[in-house]
Amino acid sequence: EDTWSEDANMGLDEAYMKSKTMAEKAAWAFMKEEKRGFALTAVNPAGVFGPSVSPNPGTSLEIIEGILTRKIPMIPSVSIGVVDVRDVALTHVKAMTCPEAAGKRIVNSGEELTFADIAETLRDAFGPMGYSPTSLYMPYALVWIGSFFSTDVMLLWRTWGRPFNVDGSNVTKILGIEYRDARQALIESAHALVDHGIVAKTEGYVPASSKAKPEAAGAAAGAEAEKKQD
Repeated sequence: EDTWSEDANMGLDEAYMKSKTMAEKAAWAFMKEEKRGFALTAVNPAGVFGPSVSPNPGTSLEIIEGILTRKIPMIPSVSIGVVDVRDVALTHVKAMTCPEAAGKRIVNSGEELTFADIAETLRDAFGPMGYSPTSLYMPYALVWIGSFFSTDVMLLWRTWGRPFNVDGSNVTKILGIEYRDARQALIESAHALVDHGIVAKTEGYVPASSKAKPEAAGAAAGAEAEKKQD
């Protein structure tokens, strides 16, 4: 939470990241100068995944779509922070109601995963359903050469092989939230993409709701058996 992006060194190719940094700095400057009668808490989530109610996948879910459909043809050696969208929502609610969160910057990142981890998770979950997520790994030499000709590849090269290295533990320490499983959030993201028609269904596709039914039925049967015993 004490570390800021170096927005002064960001160019037009990093405008999105720079705008977020500048907006938060402006908010903290406002609080310092205006001294209004309320507190500010900044919630900074990493890559947000999980079930989506919107047909617009957003930046994070485009990663899932790209790997699941092979629109991303090769897996780069890059790490990202992953957090479930439901944890992000709960963090915002708790931040507004928890006095200890006042005046703090809270990083929302449950687990660090590589693109290789993401691809492996999708292969394990969706391979049996007839999907073929990206399995080819991107060679470093290709990224290094491409960085001289493309700003997008340059950004990729800058983070190549580096850990994401953020600490999201204050979500638990201050707000008492236990993070959901990061890999499960990836799987639920993929199901949302299929359910919204962004990724085509295969003949072997099994909706997440169908997988939950046997578990629910088993739990209900167990509860009924306990009642009879009583």
